[in-house]
Amino acid sequence: VSHHPILDDLSNPSQQEHFLNHINHDLENTAPLLIEEKLQHTFFSDLAQAMNEVPNAMSNSIFQKFYVKFDDSIVDLIKSEFENTQNIFLVNEAQIQSELEDLKSKMSGLEDPVVNQLNYMNFLINELNLNEHNRFEQKKRRICDLCSMCEKVNTKLNVLQESRNSSSH
Repeated sequence: VSHHPILDDLSNPSQQEHFLNHINHDLENTAPLLIEEKLQHTFFSDLAQAMNEVPNAMSNSIFQKFYVKFDDSIVDLIKSEFENTQNIFLVNEAQIQSELEDLKSKMSGLEDPVVNQLNYMNFLINELNLNEHNRFEQKKRRICDLCSMCEKVNTKLNVLQESRNSSSH
């Protein structure tokens, strides 16, 4: 199965393979990414070969100095970052403390108005209770007055009933 019409003209599979290899070779030589990859490979290959040619004592000395310098740099970086983090914590703590003091001041300023409001509400509740009690007492007196009147009417009716009964005999 052919992938391109030009390849159909090439009847022999070996001709097709040769043609595709030629295109692949041209791409390797001209494609920038492939060139970069080749340069990288060449660099690492040359570096490995150069490292093999450097005497062991010299390369060990170089690497040891590099590691000491690298370790010192890392330690300094870590110390610096740690100090920066501590400074951030100190600044944040100071800000939080300031905000807490401000909040405490505002809360203490609210204490008197809240106490006054509660006292006023207690006064209103006491007034309502007193008014309710007075109304209750008034209704109680009226009910007692009604009961007394009912008793008087009942007594008069009984007297009237008895007087009729006695006059009819």
